[in-house]
Amino acid sequence: MATLPRSPRPGRCRKDPARRSHPRHSTGPLHRSEVPNDAATDRARFRLGALLYEEKDLLGSYEALIKIRPGYDGIVNARLFQGAVVSQLLNDPNSPLPEGRRIEIYRRTVEDLEK
Repeated sequence: MATLPRSPRPGRCRKDPARRSHPRHSTGPLHRSEVPNDAATDRARFRLGALLYEEKDLLGSYEALIKIRPGYDGIVNARLFQGAVVSQLLNDPNSPLPEGRRIEIYRRTVEDLEK
């Protein structure tokens, strides 16, 4: 009895466009346009900022906190925490920030706190 050659199943071949469009096979991390803008995401961003702060990653914490939208119900706490993180970033003599980036971060935080 002869056996028939097996055809590749859809979604299993590397050249299959359906497989390449799957989010798990994207070329990089999720970007801002791919992340939903809802309250749950903002809570996760705030928690991520707090966890990165606890790990002494001040720049990562700042980056997570600035992505929180103004419509978030805990925006006041998030912005105050952002101010505290930036204060430590700017006042630390061993901060990894170049001088131009320090000014940019300071101005962005002042704008966020004024809102």
